[in-house]
Amino acid sequence: MKRLILFGVVMLMLFPLMSSALVVALNDDVHFDYPGEANDFHIEGVIYSAGGVTPTITNIFVIGDPGTGNWVVTQYGLIPDGPGRWKFFAHFETDGRIVFCQWIHFGIMFDVEAKNIIAELEGWWTLDGVPLINLLGENRQVPVTGFDVSGVGVGKTLKVTNDTNIPVVVNQLELTVSNVQIPLEDMFITGLGRPNLPSPKFPNLVWHDVPGLPLTLQPGQFFEIQLINAGITMVPGQFLQMRGEQYMDGAKGLLVGNGVTLIRTTSDWGWFWEQHGE
Repeated sequence: MKRLILFGVVMLMLFPLMSSALVVALNDDVHFDYPGEANDFHIEGVIYSAGGVTPTITNIFVIGDPGTGNWVVTQYGLIPDGPGRWKFFAHFETDGRIVFCQWIHFGIMFDVEAKNIIAELEGWWTLDGVPLINLLGENRQVPVTGFDVSGVGVGKTLKVTNDTNIPVVVNQLELTVSNVQIPLEDMFITGLGRPNLPSPKFPNLVWHDVPGLPLTLQPGQFFEIQLINAGITMVPGQFLQMRGEQYMDGAKGLLVGNGVTLIRTTSDWGWFWEQHGE
């Protein structure tokens, strides 16, 4: 009963005050590269919508690695957070367990007005709703980065920001432009393809590597690139597609006496796909 009530409240939050016109979507592979186990995953962030137009979540889904149980979306919503800003959150749960080296894949699509920005992304694993905490008392955040695509045409820039509390390596980022909106469920290996490979469902897309990578972003750090420098130009009605790989910058340690006790012994990583309308 509690979930039914919550879902009803969230749905009321998602109805727009007026129609909006721009798609922003993200898809992520998230690998569980820690000792122990989890059965939930939580992500939150900020999107922008201009002119006081309330954005909507038009599609959301999650799938899991075979053997991790049945994953479902249990909570999601949008909360006003200042002029043109909305915080979003989504929570995914399984009736099983996820353990070392298994993964989930989730996607969220938003409809916004005139702003193709998704930023301040933070994601972490939980067990029965409780965030996994490391020995430093921090949430075990996973490597997710936000993207800000601003400007018009050849002057457009791409800003990539690390809003987590861990160093994140953007190992690879490829860009292309499509003349059609890619369905959320196709922004995945089976649709847009792995990095460095042709797109299975969209073979005519020509992908361009972003120069200057790999690059380590410390918490709060960002980098910007002129899209024209990556071979990308856009006109109204087109969609910028991104795909790449990001991971944590090695293990973290806690000094104990004269030795070091490692908290993380692996580097969590995952592929991502993202779409921004123009």
